Amino acid sequence: MENGFSFRKHIRACVSLKVDYKILGELEIEGSTLSKDLSTSGINILVREGLEGKPLAELKIYLPSVAEAICVNGRMLWQKEVDHAASKRRYFATGMEFTEMRSIDKNELVKCVIGNLKKESEEADAKLIDRIESMNWNSTGS
Repeated sequence: MENGFSFRKHIRACVSLKVDYKILGELEIEGSTLSKDLSTSGINILVREGLEGKPLAELKIYLPSVAEAICVNGRMLWQKEVDHAASKRRYFATGMEFTEMRSIDKNELVKCVIGNLKKESEEADAKLIDRIESMNWNSTGS
């Protein structure tokens, strides 16, 4: 991240989805969590485990549009501890890149991302219109 901007391959939708994960390696770690954001190429999840290297992972992502979770293989690209004073536990924001998924699952993932981006845009438009309407404009509009 540079100057507050994050440079990514694909735009991410801020969406909270249930995710089951299994970190592969000598010591396999399994758990369930929620996503922070999602793109067509990766996901940001919060986990309790601090991880090293770029371990491979199996992910089950529960999309609202499908009855069963989609299964995705991935690998961790980065991890950063999240400061949250109210929690006694440590949490880590964890960026996972998707490395393999079925094309039908990819299609559902794309629909989820697009749907959430559309919703975010509509909410931003509504807030902006509310702000415009609350301003005291003079008759020239300036």
